[in-house]
Amino acid sequence: MKQHLLGRLLEEKEMKLKGGLYHQTQIQFAYNSNRIEGSRLSEDQTRYIYETNTVNMEQDEAASVASHGYSHLDARAVSYQSLEKDTVRWKNEVGSLIGPTNIYVYPFGSSALPGDPKFQFLLDQGFNILCSVGPTPYLKDLPIML
Repeated sequence: MKQHLLGRLLEEKEMKLKGGLYHQTQIQFAYNSNRIEGSRLSEDQTRYIYETNTVNMEQDEAASVASHGYSHLDARAVSYQSLEKDTVRWKNEVGSLIGPTNIYVYPFGSSALPGDPKFQFLLDQGFNILCSVGPTPYLKDLPIML
């Protein structure tokens, strides 16, 4: 049973089958995980993004778009190379659809601190507003830098 399900999911993914189990699961996971992170997109809007590969927003909505990374990596835990690869992928695959943003939101309440090459890399990529989501207030992690 397990292998049959895996085989079906992989086959549907390869075929890029719309409306199949893989497609529906992908949309449900994206919608629910983004909802947990605070997204206000409806399930229909999430589906639209997956089905058309485009983002349909009014200009004022687009102003609130930020990068949260492509793979939702823990910036403190991953290597510099992993963060670099993930950020480049986000810019190529997501940023190319929505346009540039200067906001990076660290997943998991994590962050790369000043002095860390990963912090400097994100600044070099054009992110000058770096903030975090999670259970710990971000400003306790580092002094305010002006």
